[in-house]
Parts: sequence; structure tokens; C-alpha cells
Amino acid sequence: MSENSNAGKIIISVLIGGAIGSALALLFAPKSGREIRSDISQKTKEIIEDGKNTSEQLWTGTKEKVGNIMDGANEVLNKARTLIVDEAKKVKSAAQAGFSKYSSESSSEEQNQPVMEQGEVNKN
Repeated sequence: MSENSNAGKIIISVLIGGAIGSALALLFAPKSGREIRSDISQKTKEIIEDGKNTSEQLWTGTKEKVGNIMDGANEVLNKARTLIVDEAKKVKSAAQAGFSKYSSESSSEEQNQPVMEQGEVNKN
């Protein structure tokens, strides 16, 4: 019987210790379950809102950077287009001058050559 009474004392001690521990946990718990769930919900909403704000700022910054890059690319393209047009005008002008010079030299050579009679062969 002494073994049964020792076992009973141990069981009662464990139950009393559990009850005291539970009571202390409830007394020292900072908030109720409802309050904790509300806080978790609020924090989740804040984190989502912060994420939205951050992604919006990133998107705005990215759009600005892309706009700046596009403006720079358009500027370079316009400068290149202007240079190409200017160089094309120079080439065209040089080609026309060369053709003019060739035409004038060709016509002056024809004037300096003696007129050939019919049937005569040019020996040049």
C-alpha cells in the first residue's frame, strides 16, 4: 500500500504542478489569444503595405532610369543621323565635283583631237 500511496502522491504532485504552471502562464501572458491574432493580422497588413510601397518605389525608379536611358539613346541616334546626313552630303558633293571634272576633261580632250576622216583609224 505504501507503493500506491507514493504513486498517488506523485500523480497529485504532477497535477498540482501542471495547474500552477498553467495559472502562472495565464497570469504572465502579455495578451489574450484574440489580441495576439489581431496583432498578427495588423502586422501582416503592415508588411504587405510596406511591400507594395517598396515595389511601387522600385517601379517608379526603374521607369525613370529607363526614360533617361531612352532619352540618351535618342540623343545619340539623332547625333549619328546628323553626322551620317552631313557625310552623305560631302560624298555626294565630291562625287558631283568628280563627275563634273571628268566631264569637262573628256569634252576638252575631244576638242583637242583632230577630226578623223571617214575610214581613218585612231592610232592613239
